[in-house]
Amino acid sequence: MHKTITIEGIGEIPLLDTEIIAGGKEGKIISATGKRTGITLQGLRPKNEDGILVTENLIAVADGLGGYGHEGGEIASKIALTELLNHGNFDISTIISLIQIELQNKVNDFINGKKSDITDRSATTLAVVQRQISDTSITYHLAHIGDSKIYVISTTKGELTYTTEDELEIRSLIKKVPITRYTSNRSHIVSNALSALESKLKERHTIKVDKENDDGLIFIAVSDGISDFITPEEITRITLENRKTYVDDITRLALQRQKSEHITLTLNGEQHTISHLPEKVDNISIVSMDETKPKQEQPKQPKKPTKPSLLELFKKLFT
Repeated sequence: MHKTITIEGIGEIPLLDTEIIAGGKEGKIISATGKRTGITLQGLRPKNEDGILVTENLIAVADGLGGYGHEGGEIASKIALTELLNHGNFDISTIISLIQIELQNKVNDFINGKKSDITDRSATTLAVVQRQISDTSITYHLAHIGDSKIYVISTTKGELTYTTEDELEIRSLIKKVPITRYTSNRSHIVSNALSALESKLKERHTIKVDKENDDGLIFIAVSDGISDFITPEEITRITLENRKTYVDDITRLALQRQKSEHITLTLNGEQHTISHLPEKVDNISIVSMDETKPKQEQPKQPKKPTKPSLLELFKKLFT
């Protein structure tokens, strides 16, 4: 029987001792160290097509495409995460190729009339952070396809230092008018996705840090069920203010906003109140890799002996 965990504002969800939650399931993963966490929820959708992957050296979110003629999104996202886990030490470009091969094998079964859970239109987004350790440094490889996003937050600088750019049909419009990301009913239509067909890994980013230095980095990847409802600066603020509960807090806020008729969000330092578009409700997924080091307590200095007072000296002389 699975353990469960109750999160305020969300309710009771499965707490799973696994590395992947996908294939229509939902729940939370907490790594043995507690420094890697992930949640995936069905939310207000009829089923969960998202999936998450959480290990010490890999975190990923895959958002299976549903609607608009797509089928088998929850299977496509599961295949992507399974191949990523099985080949996690490979270069990310190679892993992407292996995912496409596996998707193509499933599609061939469909075309040939064999039993298959996906079709030639099945696809998924993917956002992944891969950690590689050498003797002197740690390298983080970041990559994404579609509109699942990655945020890199520096706790030492107290700011967002990097975020991926969504691959959406209205990307150019969003660049000119950023609030469009949250108000357009077309902001969930991706221009690139991972499928058996040609999918290009257009954006990669590498961060290399010295093992001796504490850059205080936190890596977060989310599906658009979060990034459609919470701005990057809000995610940064929540993470910095609630270091122990930010994954739960971000998930809860996304769910609350999906249920609300009107949303007030902060974008570029300004408050915007917008009407929620009912068609934009979505599955909610987030994973986090916390690379901050615990603060070392300063050794207590021995108390310096105090000089005796004149009265104490006088007493010692005559006793």
